[in-house]
Amino acid sequence: MKFLICYYNTPARRKFLRTEKTEFSHIDEIVRRIALARFDVAINLHHNGKLVRQYRATNSEELYERRLAAICGTSFIQNALKLCWQHGDLAIKGWITNPYLGKAAEIQYCYVNGRIMRDRLINHAIRQAYADRLEEEQQAAYVLYLTIHPHQVDVNVHPAKQEVRFHQARLVHDFIYQGVNTVLSQQHQKQFNQVSVSSNQETHLASGLQNRLAAGENFFASDDSKQHLVNKEQEAQVITELSASSQISPSKTAPFSCYNNGKIAKKIYNKKQGELYQQLMQNETSKQEKIPLFPERESIKIEKIAVKSVDIEKNDKNYTVGKILTIYSKNFAFIESSFGIGLLSLAEAERYLKRSQLIPTDKELKSQPLLIPIKLVLTEKEIETFYRVKVLLSTLGFDINISHNKATISGVSCPLRLQNLAELFPKLLKYLAQNTSCQLMELVVWLADHLVNEKQVWTIAQGVQLLADLERAYPELVKEPPKTLLQLIDFESVITALTHE
Repeated sequence: MKFLICYYNTPARRKFLRTEKTEFSHIDEIVRRIALARFDVAINLHHNGKLVRQYRATNSEELYERRLAAICGTSFIQNALKLCWQHGDLAIKGWITNPYLGKAAEIQYCYVNGRIMRDRLINHAIRQAYADRLEEEQQAAYVLYLTIHPHQVDVNVHPAKQEVRFHQARLVHDFIYQGVNTVLSQQHQKQFNQVSVSSNQETHLASGLQNRLAAGENFFASDDSKQHLVNKEQEAQVITELSASSQISPSKTAPFSCYNNGKIAKKIYNKKQGELYQQLMQNETSKQEKIPLFPERESIKIEKIAVKSVDIEKNDKNYTVGKILTIYSKNFAFIESSFGIGLLSLAEAERYLKRSQLIPTDKELKSQPLLIPIKLVLTEKEIETFYRVKVLLSTLGFDINISHNKATISGVSCPLRLQNLAELFPKLLKYLAQNTSCQLMELVVWLADHLVNEKQVWTIAQGVQLLADLERAYPELVKEPPKTLLQLIDFESVITALTHE
């Protein structure tokens, strides 16, 4: 395949051409990106009749680094760390630079399923992994290849196809961050071990150095030299004691010997002091009760205060659920409303909101087409169930066609758009097969229960948005909240306990 005299017959494009050097640098960059995407293709770039770039084909992963060095430079490959990380359908491999070896070349290439991408999510995950390891002037350099299931990514986002949208963006972000961070942490641990080994060698070299006794212990001295200093200190202590006891008359002293590391050091025994010490030991110490420094106090017995709930009376003038004060136990909102102070179940509130969104307002819910249709293989019983409830499913916005025992889901209603339909639809058919007389409202309640995540950890911002949507969708629910949604708290018993009444 050859490209010759590009844009020669397109004056509109030729008018906006830059200098020859600038245009060639752009072409060189595009060729470099293609060469990194396909290691199995040989690419030669000629300019003005001269061979400028030559990238040899290779099918062995052992020779990939040789071609990588030809494309990105030897400095990049010398400082590169190999990355290989996989989890389920997600896989990432490639090379990242070692941030502890100084400034690296500004090389940043990322491929998603073999296509070059400049995605914000991917760049943010890599920058976050490098966050605490780069200096101000440093920048992360990498060549990474991300592999993901085609149904989990939407490529029709950017006109130049340089950006993508992941259906599970948070999962992809955490996966890339974990892979890069793991490799960098392992490299940091290796360098830390090397530094500790070198410091031990320096300690052995400094073992011959000895400090004077007045200067204290030598930190870099070996065990032998430290023991030598200890022996000297003990000898000096014996000499001091001998000089102090020289004032006592020789008739009242008797010499004795003690062993100190195989050496005999003579000490003087003072007979008068020994007798006084023995007499002191023989006397019985006065028995006095010891007063503890921190006397133990009796534990204060506090009975558990039972907080009771209060019944909610209907208030036709109430148009808001209340103000969220804080989030309690991950999925409960501590709110202040016109009814009083209470706990509101955010999961139950979301369940009511989903029900209102799934109930058809006119004849049926509007179906929104999926970017990538989902195909499922169904059993004969599931196909029979589908044809029996086809009208009911179309009322809820399902756009499904069956051909050759395969169901193709082309569109669903807005509340179901972000759900895992490959897992939800078989469960739906199983429920409809077991409940042959299922009505529309029963099916709406079942779907709403399966759309709510009971383990979700809520924030105050999410709770405020949820209550705002609930107030618009369910105004009658705000006037008289059910007990499963809101429980008012009676603080009378708590106030009584605090005022000691």
